[in-house]
Amino acid sequence: MPADRYGTSFENEIVKPDTEANLRALNESSLWVDYHNNLTDENRAWLRNRGVPDSYQDKWVLGYTPSKAFLADGQVLRCPAYTIPKLDHNLNLVNIDYRLVDPPAGVGKYRSENGVPAAAFIAEPGRVDQARLFIVEGSFKAMVLFIFLVNNGWDNTQVIGIPGVTSKLYREHAFSYPEVYVMLDPDSPETTKAV
Repeated sequence: MPADRYGTSFENEIVKPDTEANLRALNESSLWVDYHNNLTDENRAWLRNRGVPDSYQDKWVLGYTPSKAFLADGQVLRCPAYTIPKLDHNLNLVNIDYRLVDPPAGVGKYRSENGVPAAAFIAEPGRVDQARLFIVEGSFKAMVLFIFLVNNGWDNTQVIGIPGVTSKLYREHAFSYPEVYVMLDPDSPETTKAV
């Protein structure tokens, strides 16, 4: 850090997060399990209404926190949030997404864990031997599609959810499967066309 090196400080100095340390701390914490244990019958019903049955809520360790802090217009705000742990193929926790419940107008519904890179949601982390891969936008869409495919006999399928159409996170997955299907949201056709 320049301040340490030169014995002075700079206003508005930007310090890069220690990603490795943050990932280690995230994996060593039980935060995501605590969030899962917070699920009430009402929370489970909300997730079921989104298309995720209880057995899959448990499989993916989905959770709930009554108070997630986030920044909006330079202010720290809080609201309840559903949590989506994201594991890589080595079964390491690489991020937690927070789906905010009724955020203020103009505030996005999704937040990730601070200090770690964005990550794709992988429906079957640790498995790369499936016959096909579906790539969709969003974790919940990935979950619902995976459940639909498994329930209809397509259990030899991987599904990942990327944060948005501009995300390049699909690249590390797409070349590991014989068949790849990309299903982007129709709500942003210009962005989708650019991909």
